Amino acid sequence: MWELISVMQLDDWLKEKRPLLLVDIRDRESYEAGHISGAVRVDEEELLAHPDGYLKKEEMTVLICYHGALSIRAARKLAISGYMVYSVSGGMEAWNALPRIGYF
Repeated sequence: MWELISVMQLDDWLKEKRPLLLVDIRDRESYEAGHISGAVRVDEEELLAHPDGYLKKEEMTVLICYHGALSIRAARKLAISGYMVYSVSGGMEAWNALPRIGYF
């Protein structure tokens, strides 16, 4: 199963401290320039080639990328393999547009 979520929904889940794995699939430079606290960075290709090395099928996984397209594609592929995956609509661009304190 995969589902598209908004940055507001992700923000709520993080504030609620929901048990989830947040995976940033952007390149290393983009990740290091700014990412959501607690997010782990995994290359999209590596994640799709070896999902069992990073994910658990029973674990709630949230994917985030630049604008949302890469994470949607990855979420669809992972869902076919039985993972419970959420993709953040608008990616880090939308996340960075939210007014907030914290997480970075």
